[in-house]
Amino acid sequence: MSKTSLLLIKALAFFLLTSQSFAEGMKIKLDTNSLDNFARDSQYDWSGFYTGGTFNYTAKFQGTGQLTDEGYGPLQPKGQGPKGGVYAGYNFQVNSFIIGAEADLSYGWNHDSRSMNGTYQNITVPLYLKFRQSTSYSLRGRLGYAFNNVMLFTTLGMASSMIKHKGLIIAKKTSTDSSNNINTTDVLYNELVNHVENGYAFGVGAEYAIDSNWVARAEYIYSNFDRKSPTLYYSVRMGLQEHEIRTGLAYKF
Repeated sequence: MSKTSLLLIKALAFFLLTSQSFAEGMKIKLDTNSLDNFARDSQYDWSGFYTGGTFNYTAKFQGTGQLTDEGYGPLQPKGQGPKGGVYAGYNFQVNSFIIGAEADLSYGWNHDSRSMNGTYQNITVPLYLKFRQSTSYSLRGRLGYAFNNVMLFTTLGMASSMIKHKGLIIAKKTSTDSSNNINTTDVLYNELVNHVENGYAFGVGAEYAIDSNWVARAEYIYSNFDRKSPTLYYSVRMGLQEHEIRTGLAYKF
């Protein structure tokens, strides 16, 4: 056997021995850090209780109703405005599906006013009506699908809102004095009525788990509240539709 052949055999044997040792080392490493364990450990767990705060913006609200006294036109206040709120809920996870329930409470500054002429006690008088939505709350179920630490969800449930109506009428009042002269004076009627309107809320959104505890969210909520009939000097039958964009940050326990 030539010296060249002997050197090739020795080199091949050394390569095989070192390759086997390297493979055994890799096997041990893969056994302790398997891909299955890594995938399982890295999957975010959405289950549990959470609570947080939101900044809401009502992109559009619009009243749906009218004054019931004959002579007045439709009453449809509309506009937009900011809100702030808090929320809390619980999630239960089954594979990638999330089932949960959530309650929220918010306070806003949505308001509008309307002026019109109508009939009051058979006399045509000017009317000024101010509308304001203050406290709102809802209780909703949620259904979501998780992509690790990102969740897309839809939500549906009941909602209620506190509505304030303030009405002002300048009416004419007539009187007869001792000389049978008819005198006409302006009388100002001013009244405030608070009432709660109930309805439903529907929405879609997304959440992003920043780490194991902090979760950010963005969602769109549509709310529709029924028509009530608070009585000022007349009956107001008005509901409310609301389109909200909400952003929030929650702590998951």
